[in-house]
Amino acid sequence: VIIDTLLSPAIDSALSVLTVSTQTLGTAMDWGSAKSQGLLSTPYGPGWEINVRGATSGGAATLTLLLVTDDNAAFSSATTLYTTGAIALASLVTYDLWLPLPNVTTWERYVGWRATVGTAVFTGGTLSIEYAANNRNYRAYPAQGNM
Repeated sequence: VIIDTLLSPAIDSALSVLTVSTQTLGTAMDWGSAKSQGLLSTPYGPGWEINVRGATSGGAATLTLLLVTDDNAAFSSATTLYTTGAIALASLVTYDLWLPLPNVTTWERYVGWRATVGTAVFTGGTLSIEYAANNRNYRAYPAQGNM
């Protein structure tokens, strides 16, 4: 699997920019056509590496992440492929998840992530979602490039 910057826009965001609502994160990934991507799936990839670090809130904020697909990049009639369920603030201090491509038949052309913040806003912390070809060989490089 070849992954380029057009297919894999990484999401790297402060949690404090999210409001108590459901919002789309980053930009849509354009698969080029509606086909079952789950046929590529194995327990180790391709998939998404999801990390949350240092989440804080003045209240009892929760975070739900949803992998969605649609025939348009605005996700106006999105279908949910996967959801984490509500993750409590205490679990978001250090949260890691590897999600292989779901083996479902409802894939459409565009794929993206949505976040639902419940109860209260976040005052700190970061969220990172990156598409990787293989979790066993996945390695994040520094923002300034390879060294």
